[in-house]
Amino acid sequence: MATSIKNAHARNLDCSEAEWAARQELAACYRVFDHLGWSESIYNHISLKVPGEEGAFLINPYGLHYSEVCASNLVKIDIDGNTLDGSPFPVNKAGFTQHAYFHRHVDWAHAICHTHTTATMAVCSMEGGLQPVNFYACNFIGKLSYHDFEGVTVRDEEGERLLANLGDNRILMLRNHGPVILGRSIGEIFIQHWSLQRACEIQLATMAAGKPVVIPDEVVAVHQRDLGQVRLPGGPGKADFDAWVRIIDRTTAAGATDPAAMSSLTVNERPLAFDMDPQTPLLWALRDGANLTGTKYGCGVGDCGACMVLIDGEAKLSCQMTLAEAEGRVVTTIEGLSPDRSHPVQQALVAEQAIQCGFCTPGIAMAAAALLARNADPTPEDIKAAVPNLCRCGVYPRLVRAIQRAGRVMRRLETIDPVPAPGTSPQDAARAVPAIKAP
Repeated sequence: MATSIKNAHARNLDCSEAEWAARQELAACYRVFDHLGWSESIYNHISLKVPGEEGAFLINPYGLHYSEVCASNLVKIDIDGNTLDGSPFPVNKAGFTQHAYFHRHVDWAHAICHTHTTATMAVCSMEGGLQPVNFYACNFIGKLSYHDFEGVTVRDEEGERLLANLGDNRILMLRNHGPVILGRSIGEIFIQHWSLQRACEIQLATMAAGKPVVIPDEVVAVHQRDLGQVRLPGGPGKADFDAWVRIIDRTTAAGATDPAAMSSLTVNERPLAFDMDPQTPLLWALRDGANLTGTKYGCGVGDCGACMVLIDGEAKLSCQMTLAEAEGRVVTTIEGLSPDRSHPVQQALVAEQAIQCGFCTPGIAMAAAALLARNADPTPEDIKAAVPNLCRCGVYPRLVRAIQRAGRVMRRLETIDPVPAPGTSPQDAARAVPAIKAP
């Protein structure tokens, strides 16, 4: 899950089940914020009260990017700034001063976030702030408070003015700075920030395009009255937040604080730990998790061979193998066979013009490479048995010639001059196969 990330900054932690659940939810929130482009280098903060512990809350370790925050390295501090969990990480004083004051004096503020996104900072820096000029802005009209800029928020005495200016609202727009959003849950501050971000983005786009159409007060009132009719069960923002966590879970290929929850394998000579369901087909982990899209999805039932990869040097169908089955093994995809297309099989396929549409070619190349690694002088029967891949373009005779020719190259009986793809130079052709892209 996105809540448990394996990285060099994780640490062993002894805490209650309730605290661990809060840590996981907050860590996921940091990942979602980063995914949506709401992180700001190592700065800004999202904090969450620790359930069952009066005056204790969790906040990000100062010095780490949002993408490096995980459940175990969140720092637990008290209202006075004392570290409660033995964390080696410091806490940004600007975050502590602001968040601690609200956590101390606003009993319903269980979760707080403060960001510096371009759109929200721009609107905070405009005279008049957020205007009733779009759908999302109507959510907030009459519900935003403003606080004049006083410099970086590190002085305790500013807390009194922050609280006074917040009043009965849940969002404080720090002029020339950025928003502070308070809520009863992570889901609530997430949906509030998401909606505010959209409101600010659309306001800026509208004003750049021309004079905006201002929505009348009576329409704003109807809009706010009817918003409750489109809410889902579970509390404000829960469904939205959970959906974004699922997106992170589907696309993350990284480590976790709990190695047992991960599928670790070596892909193209690089160790990767996939934060995905262990029953996910290896094909989807490679394509969606590691961005290795050279391996193709064809039939999905193991008949066509388009998804062929090497597992410990043997040709295997990645659509028929799960991440759990690939655990601890060495995987090679077409990107790892040869990033510059210099492998004899790739050279021979081009030289013999054995590539037509090209969709099945990666799987064929991997099956052929596995065959030639154990038998560099195969007969046509050997090739037919070892390379059962389907090719709807009907180039089987050329494939056999190409694979046998690649075998002769491997036995040093001949060489193949680089053959460029049509319309490209040999140098460009050498770059035709995409290099591995780090997830």
